[in-house]
Amino acid sequence: MPNSSKEVHNRTYKAEDFFGSLVPGRECGECTVCCVELKIDTPEIAKEPGIPCEYKTDTGCGIYETRFPVCRGWHCIWKYADDMPDEARPDRLGVMFGLAQQQEPDNVFEVCYIHAVAFGGSEALENDVTIEQLNNITRTNLPIWAATSTDAKYLIHPKEEIAQVILEPEKQHKFTHKIAAKYWTTGLKKNEISFKTRIGAIFKD
Repeated sequence: MPNSSKEVHNRTYKAEDFFGSLVPGRECGECTVCCVELKIDTPEIAKEPGIPCEYKTDTGCGIYETRFPVCRGWHCIWKYADDMPDEARPDRLGVMFGLAQQQEPDNVFEVCYIHAVAFGGSEALENDVTIEQLNNITRTNLPIWAATSTDAKYLIHPKEEIAQVILEPEKQHKFTHKIAAKYWTTGLKKNEISFKTRIGAIFKD
């Protein structure tokens, strides 16, 4: 992952940098989640997240053959990851995984990250298929943020105590947290993450 938030000015990250090529033959079908959930701000088209694109139809993009470059070049992670099953298609799962980056990040975890948007509500983040995909995505060694349609995004990987070590290394931290932070930044630790517990604590009272 990028080591400094300043790197955002030097590079634009692409999903293929982390996931390789698109899965051959994998089509969006009737899924139009990205036409609703993405924020788009280009000279050709602009929309806020959660608002359907004006060109969206019940079966897909109404101008698909002449769609804008921003739409032509963006794909959710399901289109890249061949180990994601059919039921992980965003419209079926209730969660869309995408690569994102902030142009003016507040910290290193916003430079380039996986954004899990649970447009179907927080329960969609906790089902077994989603948890499996979250664990698989950790192999990219990218931060993972999660959000619902009504919540701000929350960092769910790495967990808070590890993130604090990385963000404020000069402060006093538990030795175990320092070791965990080292593992996270080097990508050495491959154990499953307790995502279900973490998500439940974040999105529920």
